[in-house]
Amino acid sequence: MYIREQKQVIVSYALLLRHLFRKNMNNASTSGSAAQAQIRSLTGFRAYAAVAVLLGHIMSYEVLSASPVWWLNYGRSGVNCFFAVSGFLFTLVYFDVFDKGKETLKQFAIKRFIRLYPMYFLLIMVEVIGRGLIASSEHVGNVAAHLTMMHGMFREYRFAINPPAWTITVELCFYALFPPLIILLARGTRWLADKPVQRWVVQSLVVLLLAQALQNIGRTTLDFKYDMLHYADTDNPGIWTGTIFGRFIDFAWGIIGGLWAVLRPDSVIFRKRSVATLIFVLGCAMLYAVSAWTDAYGGVVQAGVHEPFLFTVYGRSYALGATLIILGLYGNSYCNGIFEHRVPVYIGTLSYAIYLTQFMSFGSVHQLAMATMAVLRPMLAYNEWLSALATTLVMLLVSAIAYHALEEPLYNMLRKRWVKK
Repeated sequence: MYIREQKQVIVSYALLLRHLFRKNMNNASTSGSAAQAQIRSLTGFRAYAAVAVLLGHIMSYEVLSASPVWWLNYGRSGVNCFFAVSGFLFTLVYFDVFDKGKETLKQFAIKRFIRLYPMYFLLIMVEVIGRGLIASSEHVGNVAAHLTMMHGMFREYRFAINPPAWTITVELCFYALFPPLIILLARGTRWLADKPVQRWVVQSLVVLLLAQALQNIGRTTLDFKYDMLHYADTDNPGIWTGTIFGRFIDFAWGIIGGLWAVLRPDSVIFRKRSVATLIFVLGCAMLYAVSAWTDAYGGVVQAGVHEPFLFTVYGRSYALGATLIILGLYGNSYCNGIFEHRVPVYIGTLSYAIYLTQFMSFGSVHQLAMATMAVLRPMLAYNEWLSALATTLVMLLVSAIAYHALEEPLYNMLRKRWVKK
């Protein structure tokens, strides 16, 4: 009887979400052009990645590892997927925008700022004030690093306030590097304008070489840090994993996929749904294979220690698999319906809010999603999946409130004021 009542509570949460935000979900599913449908599918893909990351954070490893749904087992791959989607969409939108003077670098920076910073600043301040960090002189560096979004570059600050937010530093570094890179790719390969395939090959090589160079710079800097400071980070080796140097390869594969979509819009991937579906399935298989291989060694760190060369190869395959999935979805595969449904599309629009709210800590609440899961487990007779479902619904409700109360109105207000039409 008690479990039945708790299930009714979960259903009530779901109905509340549906009632409050049906209008937004319907708007997200409004039929439009084929291009809009393709972008909707990528928004829906972000929803699956966000939920996978959330479940990976809140659920026990034993239960997740026994899940028959492969993408739930490996929530960490959701981060690679997010980075690859960013690289793909930015390339799709901005390939020749700067080169042709359609948008200035200042306008680009303003758009990125109003997209990321307002809600981030307010939620971080809630944590800073709620935890009393602002009143302590020893936390000045920590707070300053977070307010400037540079905390991902410092081992001691990276997970200090809102652990998942380390990826914002990575995104910020990508934003800084992307404009000159895309200008270089557009201008430097004009001589191959009438040969799109050769142009794509040259551009891809440039992107991959840059990714390798940045990784080498990061590794050299890290080795210097080890030698000079005798510093060892066995839990998360390399401060540069939190910066563009360690993760640019994820964006790089997304950029390469975006370049193919821009240069070869008539490609068979985008003309035949059967080929797009094959590419999508291949991407899923690659993500699964790499994740399973990593899991066999007990996790990312252990795999890197035992098989450093293979880990370098396989580690890059996370983003490559994600890019193949993205290309399949952009090519309108037969699997697109799963991602274009109004529910995943709407959750995809909440992904940034989900990402920022799940580990919020304030007062006596330490890491909101984990705290919610801890409360719900005994209430639901320690049923891990039922507790995870209830926690997910709670976090979706919290994220929806943050999105509609903060992210959306702040973005619209600042865009209207600061962005020229």
